[in-house]
Amino acid sequence: VGRFLTVDIDPAVAVANRAIGLETLCADALDPVAMRPLTECEVVFFGAPLSEDCDGHRLLSFDEVRPGFADFAQMLLGELSFAGLFVCIGPRTTDVGDIRKLHRVVHETRPEYGLSLIHHSYSTLTGRGERTELRCKYIELWFSAQLGDQWQVQESRDEAD
Repeated sequence: VGRFLTVDIDPAVAVANRAIGLETLCADALDPVAMRPLTECEVVFFGAPLSEDCDGHRLLSFDEVRPGFADFAQMLLGELSFAGLFVCIGPRTTDVGDIRKLHRVVHETRPEYGLSLIHHSYSTLTGRGERTELRCKYIELWFSAQLGDQWQVQESRDEAD
């Protein structure tokens, strides 16, 4: 990855990120003018870790993620004509109905984009490094114009010793 760019609406988070050397946009994720620099990236990750009111401890449903996946996808792929890999990081409660709804929005916005991968990520560590039972942390939905509409399902397990 040639460039790593983060986005946060909270100025304190943006300042902290910049202090450790992370290029950070401090803006509303649904502002197409502010998000235009994302079009220069090869991959855009979007989801619950970036959601308003997400503290990492309260489980959000797919529809509770704000800004919403569909709104962001329409802005990024439609208004901004992003051409790279678009990865939505859904909460572990993401189900096939949620995936179908987002797939429909992406396909209506950019028919050449398909859902290439549904990746379930499991871990025995919390975000704070504490041990826990093996559990699904999140579900990634990889949309691409180059990788096809395969709906391939994979999982990874990061099990602590």
